[in-house]
Amino acid sequence: MADYVRVDKLVRIKLTRNSVNLYEQVYELENQTFVEFEASRVVLATNMSAFEEYNMGAVTTAQHVMVEVDQEIRVALNAEATSFTVGSDESGGVLMIGGTGITHLYFKNENTTYTATANVVVTDED
Repeated sequence: MADYVRVDKLVRIKLTRNSVNLYEQVYELENQTFVEFEASRVVLATNMSAFEEYNMGAVTTAQHVMVEVDQEIRVALNAEATSFTVGSDESGGVLMIGGTGITHLYFKNENTTYTATANVVVTDED
């Protein structure tokens, strides 16, 4: 049996006031299965002066990107000019992006004391 990644899309909207549910709606979208994906763990050195490109393996153009980190790092998509801060100094965080046309993924750990660990999953476009 081949490896695959399945994405279950679920949107839940819930409106409460004083612990009373005023509105609750669940949207369950069609599930997607991806055969081409890359999942790995990356350890980033301390005090990185430049971004490091992540090798997306067999995925040339990603549709979904998920990055889970144990402490604050910078993540850039397609170009290093625009980046996101994921996590905080005290704890880790998660970045999940869905879209099209993600061809490059970059990481940077600016912490001067601790290395950072990132768990990364990227899936191909349909």
